[in-house]
Amino acid sequence: MDLRHTASYRKQLSEEDLAAAQIIVALKDEEHRPMVRTQFPHWEDRVNFWDVGDQPEVTPDDGLSAIEKLVVDLVGELSGAEALSWGRAA
Repeated sequence: MDLRHTASYRKQLSEEDLAAAQIIVALKDEEHRPMVRTQFPHWEDRVNFWDVGDQPEVTPDDGLSAIEKLVVDLVGELSGAEALSWGRAA
């Protein structure tokens, strides 16, 4: 992504960020897994690594469509898990 399309207040991911998260998603496995493995190795198994291409590899519309599908799938998984946990509590 061209840096002009990012916020000026970007900050480095921290251990505190990861500890505060209930769900961790990295949009580009190939790009983010090596960073997580190097900087936060004990968090790698908690990260959902997706494979969403960035420009110019994919168009913005295709990238957003891929993200939308993955988010819908994740919500479905979480809804199913939530329903299962409610079933056990009843």
